[in-house]
Amino acid sequence: MVSGAGSGIGKAIAFLYARLGAKLVICGRDPSKLETSAEWLRRLGSPDVLVQPMTIREPEQVEKLIDVAWLHFGRIDVLVNNAGGQFPQRALDYSVKGWKAVIDTNLNGTWYMMHALARRPRHAHLGRFQAERPLLLHERHGLDGGRHVRLHSQLFRRQPAGGRRHARLS
Repeated sequence: MVSGAGSGIGKAIAFLYARLGAKLVICGRDPSKLETSAEWLRRLGSPDVLVQPMTIREPEQVEKLIDVAWLHFGRIDVLVNNAGGQFPQRALDYSVKGWKAVIDTNLNGTWYMMHALARRPRHAHLGRFQAERPLLLHERHGLDGGRHVRLHSQLFRRQPAGGRRHARLS
């Protein structure tokens, strides 16, 4: 599953997964961009592409996305939590409305996606809980203009040495 897959980094990541033959769920706000991406993803080798126009700002839409994808594929192995946005300006120049829009997408939307998926066991169809969960990825642009990628894996029952559950790649 790749959010924000209609353009930019999300589209590029989805293209790479398609070249590897992955079945994909792509989502974003612009249906026409998503459909164009889906056509290319199929040409590049994805055997199945599920397109879901939605916004990660709305928890109900996120839950629906996860439900539809789960029903279609029976599982979700990877979430690339790429959707997000920012106004290209100094932090001091943000309006309150602009700040809330950035936070609602980049913080709350990312949380809604990770939370909705992480609560669902990968092997739910077996009728029992298993500790194995999807690999969760997200990419963000910091206020400093830097890009950060965090890998969240909930494959471990206990916290690894050093107390960190994610790796920062810059």
